[in-house]
Amino acid sequence: MKPHLGALLGLLIASSAAAEGLGPDRIYIPLASHHYNLTPPNPGQNSWNEFNPGLVFTWENRFVTLDYSVGAYLNSYEKISPMVSVGKFWDVGKVAFGGVLSFVDYGSNARHFDVTLGNSNITILPAIQINYKNAFLQVVPAPQFQGESGAVFGVGATFALGQ
Repeated sequence: MKPHLGALLGLLIASSAAAEGLGPDRIYIPLASHHYNLTPPNPGQNSWNEFNPGLVFTWENRFVTLDYSVGAYLNSYEKISPMVSVGKFWDVGKVAFGGVLSFVDYGSNARHFDVTLGNSNITILPAIQINYKNAFLQVVPAPQFQGESGAVFGVGATFALGQ
């Protein structure tokens, strides 16, 4: 399935669920990233794309009190990446702190990752995340990226839906 078709399918599923009263509880809007201590792997690629707009729908505290998400964003290779994730968050004072495990379609660029789902283009990205008011910071450690010791820091906005 082409990445843009997967993203469209995810958005249609979320819209359909919302129409049935099963809609998402939260929306995340990824905006930007910073690649710390990571070298772009493609020949001629001197820097990463660090403008990463996207749209992610999240169902909070559902089956076994986990958060489930579906969406897509412009990745660091300037390609659209559909994704699904599962996460767990705890309120700690004025912030929500948690862990997220994402399954992201990186297309042919998945070859640059050490951890993929089988022999596919789906990368497995563990992260820690902090939500504060309407902002979030996600940190993806980079040992799964060709053994480099760095990280990707992602930031964006988040909003509760409904209620």
